[in-house]
Amino acid sequence: MSAPDGNQVSMTALVDALRGALIERRDEQGIRRMAVPVEAGELLLMPAAGGRFVGTKIVSVAHGNPALGLPRIQGVYVLMDAATLTPVWQTDASWLTLLRTTAVSMLGVRELLVARGAPVERAVIIGSGPQAAQHVQAIGELGLAGEVLLVGRNATAMEAFADRCQALHPTIVVRVASVADVAGADLVVCCTSARTPLFDADLVDDSAIVVAIGSHRQDERELPTGLMSRAFLCLDGASGLETAGDLVLAASELGRPLTSCTLGEVVRGATAVRAHGPWVFKSVGESWQDLAVAAALAPL
Repeated sequence: MSAPDGNQVSMTALVDALRGALIERRDEQGIRRMAVPVEAGELLLMPAAGGRFVGTKIVSVAHGNPALGLPRIQGVYVLMDAATLTPVWQTDASWLTLLRTTAVSMLGVRELLVARGAPVERAVIIGSGPQAAQHVQAIGELGLAGEVLLVGRNATAMEAFADRCQALHPTIVVRVASVADVAGADLVVCCTSARTPLFDADLVDDSAIVVAIGSHRQDERELPTGLMSRAFLCLDGASGLETAGDLVLAASELGRPLTSCTLGEVVRGATAVRAHGPWVFKSVGESWQDLAVAAALAPL
């Protein structure tokens, strides 16, 4: 994959950078994001510190922008020297978030695959946007699956999407499928803006890994309560307990809190991954992840 400045970026390097940050317990030093309401929408500030650098992601959310032909979400990431706080590099926030989200997913899958004890043969990706495309690329680059099935609402658009992905990644088989193909999948990745569950819980095999990245609000989710109640739950960070609707809504419906762990606890050996599945990895994104990826991307 290429950066906006033309540099080549390795997904393996980004995954390793995130794992290194977890070994150094950067997830335990996280700074909560700050939200400031303004007339046109909202400003989000996501700072982080650790190692050679500090950094912050500055994002604007303008709900009226699509009607003007402009992106609803825009922003910039600024990386600074930790000793002097001098800005040393900056990049587009959307591009950084795209890579960060995918790299976190791949790290989560890689760690859970140890417990699964078998490689992924068939992956199902639900979604047709940039995150879905980036996950296809990452799965191909990392050799995680030989076949990727794409699921979306518009059949014609999905065929075109699958053709583009297949042309870019000839080493794997890419084809269009349906939600029913979640049954029998080794890996299911949810990259949607859905507000309600994407599939029935009983479709998911006991040996499957399910990744959910699309929902970041307490009242929205991609995964059903039935799956959350029987799965080993791993979160990319502790903030997911409060912000991820997949967990919040399931706990409310079950009338009890869900048992979960963080990816940092798994990486550091503080939590043993359950030997039988299914396994769910839920990612909401945290500022320490942005910093780790930015530091790996910056040509410094």
